[in-house]
Amino acid sequence: VLKVLKIDDKQMIYNTTLHLCDISSQSKSLKLAQKWGYKCCEEFFLQGDLERLQNFPISPFFNRFSKDVGKCQRGFIQYIVKPLFELYLPAFIDDNELVQDILQNVHINQNYWNSIKEGEFPYPS
Repeated sequence: VLKVLKIDDKQMIYNTTLHLCDISSQSKSLKLAQKWGYKCCEEFFLQGDLERLQNFPISPFFNRFSKDVGKCQRGFIQYIVKPLFELYLPAFIDDNELVQDILQNVHINQNYWNSIKEGEFPYPS
């Protein structure tokens, strides 16, 4: 596929692939997705803490006192992970079973984050 594409197209595919790797935590097993989802939120909270200390407005989802982790992860999966994976994987992976397994993980993880109520932060052990 890449041999017939223009250089700009190849670069876009490379960039998208790298981006998918960066956001792939929610395509892994539930245990890994939970771990990385909470680590990501903790990183956001640390940035929110710095914003609070400097009297800056706190960015959405970066306020550790609201702890709306479920909503943050739901939106991440619904608007970023799921659409990109559904479009990209079938186009570049010939193994349909692998594609379905990955998309099933995304679905399982989305259901988990949907179950987290506002204000809950049930960090997994």
